[in-house]
Amino acid sequence: MTYVPVRDDERKGHGRPPLEIPEALLSQLRHSRATGARCEVEIGPGDAGELADLKRLLVRAAYRHFSENTIYRRMRGNTFIYWVGPKQKRRGKKNVQN
Repeated sequence: MTYVPVRDDERKGHGRPPLEIPEALLSQLRHSRATGARCEVEIGPGDAGELADLKRLLVRAAYRHFSENTIYRRMRGNTFIYWVGPKQKRRGKKNVQN
């Protein structure tokens, strides 16, 4: 599913406007896609709300701007790591004959 933006004059008036993704985050993700770099964020004990907001922004960015790639996310101790990479082939069930 790919997000296709709609011009303001073509909006029908229902629903809410999509939340914007900060340009700084998009530039980080584009750099990660181009170079394979990983972005690390140190998480403190009171940063749970900020981490949740970052995860929501990453999901929005994945749908709108990186639909041909995957945004990988890992939590290691008190560090949150994310990067953009190619989609991996899904592993299906093996055909087992009885």
